[in-house]
Amino acid sequence: QDGFISLNFVPNVIPGNPVLSINNLCSGSTIEASITFEIDILNTIRKSYTVNGGSVNYLSTEEKLMLDLSAGEHLVTFYLEDCAANKSECKVAVTVKDDTSPQI
Repeated sequence: QDGFISLNFVPNVIPGNPVLSINNLCSGSTIEASITFEIDILNTIRKSYTVNGGSVNYLSTEEKLMLDLSAGEHLVTFYLEDCAANKSECKVAVTVKDDTSPQI
């Protein structure tokens, strides 16, 4: 599952000094733990898009997408996928009109 860490604490019986072992013989016993890890934030989300259901184009850090589309109706689909393979998509209908008369 995405975003969960499971920890299991098992009694560590110390021979000759069992009172120093991890156990819950006394009510209210606690354990304190610290976890440190690094996340490569640039690689946590994979971004891609298709135009009119064509081939998948992967994006890196682009904030803007420049496309050269011909006149007519187009469907641009954006895909996002995280490191746990959770996926989402957004479809955007784009209409390109050519209202410029040809010049000779």
